[in-house]
Amino acid sequence: MKFNYTRGLFKDKKHGITFTTNGTIINDEILSFIKNNKISFQISCDGPQKQQDFLRTMVNNKGSFKLIDKNLPKFKSVSNNISVRSTITPYNMNLSELFEFFQKKGFKKIAFGLCSSSINDLIIKEKDLPNLLIECEKFSEIYLKHIIEEEKIIEVYPFKFYFQILHFGRKKTSFCGAGKSLFSVSTEGKLFSCHRFIENESYKIGDIKNGFDERCKPRKEFLNFNVENEKKCKKCFAKYACGGGCAHEKFTSFSKISCQFTRHIFYLTIWIYAELLTKHPSAFQKLIDKLEKKKNSKLVLTS
Repeated sequence: MKFNYTRGLFKDKKHGITFTTNGTIINDEILSFIKNNKISFQISCDGPQKQQDFLRTMVNNKGSFKLIDKNLPKFKSVSNNISVRSTITPYNMNLSELFEFFQKKGFKKIAFGLCSSSINDLIIKEKDLPNLLIECEKFSEIYLKHIIEEEKIIEVYPFKFYFQILHFGRKKTSFCGAGKSLFSVSTEGKLFSCHRFIENESYKIGDIKNGFDERCKPRKEFLNFNVENEKKCKKCFAKYACGGGCAHEKFTSFSKISCQFTRHIFYLTIWIYAELLTKHPSAFQKLIDKLEKKKNSKLVLTS
């Protein structure tokens, strides 16, 4: 009922509905629901079995890898463009190996993001940063080779997003669209600016019964945010690429490490783009053709 109500709110608007899953639960009813409603999704996985089982245990303290691996063909049966999200911690900074692993598993989209957690051991710290940035550089070389040699390019975030910024000359002055073109619906029907805010009542922006609460402070903060007004971003060369960074991180757990990671990834994106443009024109055009297909954005609902 909540799903139908939410879908009905935007029947006259171009929009999409997506969710993130740990991939441990799937059945025919869920598969049918996903397929019939044309819902996109991504699976959370932090790497091969050793890393996944260490970082994501079940409530019975058993690893989750075998269950996800068993369910993967079922997820693929309803999506030929399956996506994975890998949360980067000090225990899985080997981005190149993760990319190759996910490629072999058949994922068409791969997203890497730093862990933001109350568990201190899982957060990238200052001492981890040099090795992480080196891993980013290693991966950028592998990804450049992949774009040149492979007929079908795997989308890797945030690289793909920054390619769009560069090629289409976009000037991003705010974060990902949280609370603007994107919002999330909790299982109780509450509305939040994105899935990372769910269950944080301080950032509730409405509910499906009454709609958006235009008077709530978080809603105004998201709508009025502009990176031009952020002192810490004034001299940053990547400010129009990241738009001030992740909304959740900005309002709950801002980290200079996240900024350093973002700047380095954007720098490496520029390098890949330049290498393709000047030395590999056919591969460059292949990348641009893929970007053109994804050029227009749409309202996104997550759950």
